[in-house]
Amino acid sequence: MAYSQQVIQILQTKEKPSWYSDAEWVRKKSAYLGSALWMTGHLQMERADFAKAEASFRQALPYYKGDAKSTGFALFYLGWVEYNLGKLPEGGPGL
Repeated sequence: MAYSQQVIQILQTKEKPSWYSDAEWVRKKSAYLGSALWMTGHLQMERADFAKAEASFRQALPYYKGDAKSTGFALFYLGWVEYNLGKLPEGGPGL
């Protein structure tokens, strides 16, 4: 948890290194931020801190734009968290 939070804190304030193009930096920063937020949410979920986990997974989603696999993982866990918060009916929406 501490390492994920450090990554988030550093990347939210870090300037783009000169050796990266703007596009490369955005891609790399998004990958690391999305992963760190997902890991944070997963750990919060394991600790049954579902409200914080929901916020972390929601924060991670924009960083996965264009990455269907990672978006799917984040949405799956977001749904699991929302179910545990009582936001989804048993059996899923509309079932």
